[in-house]
Amino acid sequence: MWLRARMQLPLQGQPEVPRGWKCVLTLAKSIDTEFTKIDINPYTLKDKELRKIIRRELHGGEVSFDAPLTNINVSFRRVFWNWLKGDIWLYTVLAITGGVFFTAFLTSDVKVKVFLATLYSTTFIGVILALFVGTSKRSKWAMTLFFPISGVFLFLIIELPIIMGRKGEDV
Repeated sequence: MWLRARMQLPLQGQPEVPRGWKCVLTLAKSIDTEFTKIDINPYTLKDKELRKIIRRELHGGEVSFDAPLTNINVSFRRVFWNWLKGDIWLYTVLAITGGVFFTAFLTSDVKVKVFLATLYSTTFIGVILALFVGTSKRSKWAMTLFFPISGVFLFLIIELPIIMGRKGEDV
């Protein structure tokens, strides 16, 4: 049931779940409505009594929504395409860095291969975390950019002294 609602609500233009203050207001309104149904004035009770009644009578304060699912038959292809379309920029970043990484194996320089392998692996980690952990576009961008940048800095911190040392020896 949860999976069906998760897949269908965004396709019907319905909000998935209220968050933040809207969630607090919705829950408060629902609890207040339930108190009027059982003829109890919550403003005359103490906190402990109120907590007991909410847990016992209201089952912890459940919230239901009046928006029924209008489209019961939603195809997997449509849901998959909408999901893919929402995160297409992540797949594009992954494809570009992957193409650069695999092209790097055509070069003979080991340092270039190590640098691009570091860049691709950190980008891959960032994109995977962004897909599974990121909740907003901003957090997904932050994760996608943080890991490659930190990988480049790590590479430079480790390899720059070695490269600079070798340049001095060759001259």
